Amino acid sequence: MFRWIDRFLPSDRTYIVPNVAGLAFGVLFFSLLFIGAAINRPLVQLIGFMIAIPYLSTMVQSNANVKDLKIRVPDDSLEMAGVAVEVRVLIEQTGKDQSRRISIRARLPGTAYGQTIERIIPGETVEIRIPVGSYLRGVHTLPEIELTSGFPLGLFHTWKRFRNIGQVWIHPAPSGDLPRPKSGITPEDSALEYREHRPVSPGDSPSRIDWKRFARDGNRLLKVYDADPGTRVTLRWDEVRHLSLEPALAQMTRWMFDSVRLGVDAAVEAPFSNGPLTPHSIHSHLKAMAEYRGNG
Repeated sequence: MFRWIDRFLPSDRTYIVPNVAGLAFGVLFFSLLFIGAAINRPLVQLIGFMIAIPYLSTMVQSNANVKDLKIRVPDDSLEMAGVAVEVRVLIEQTGKDQSRRISIRARLPGTAYGQTIERIIPGETVEIRIPVGSYLRGVHTLPEIELTSGFPLGLFHTWKRFRNIGQVWIHPAPSGDLPRPKSGITPEDSALEYREHRPVSPGDSPSRIDWKRFARDGNRLLKVYDADPGTRVTLRWDEVRHLSLEPALAQMTRWMFDSVRLGVDAAVEAPFSNGPLTPHSIHSHLKAMAEYRGNG
């Protein structure tokens, strides 16, 4: 309703206007004051002032609902190309008043208020996920985020919007049919003994877990094999350079995902990133891939 107004207003400020019910309430208040003065009836004026008290109190509360809210987006927002992106948003109440019935959305054409937060107490930070659409590979500025509230009574529309809240890194979707290099240490094709254990990390292959150890003491630990440097798989850019840029990046992404999923001892050698490939380092490789412009 108010989009034609707030497109010209600065961001990170709180705005409040009466809605239809609020306008009707205000007209009633001023009418009673005017009529009471015109006919010299103090009782009518008193009724008008009594109506004004909850009206003004509602306006103050509606403004306090939103004015001290701050939002931020974590720096590690990494998503896949071509899929619906949901960005983590942290909403913090920095003031002394609690916030009630806060609606939040990304300001995109046709986007409805998808989420409502019932209450945020002073000092509390609430984490939610907001759909912001899908993107092509690259680094993209996130759309404006809008907070709005009509609490209490629904007489006023209060809103606050935030620009330049952060960026999202979009890595290629894994695809391609080139075979993954076969050398490397996997539990299926290696006869080498493992030298130590380490805690299980997200993305580790279940087949590399020491299940005998788990049955014995309940600890889920991963076998680390005693591999020499010659057994490491190197995912080289030279092997996909003959493809056009996006298919080449998609093929590298598939190799990286497969290597981590299978627990292969692997490394990346490419113009966008170099180094070992592990469940932890794949994040930095994918982020560098999102930034890559194909000039290497």
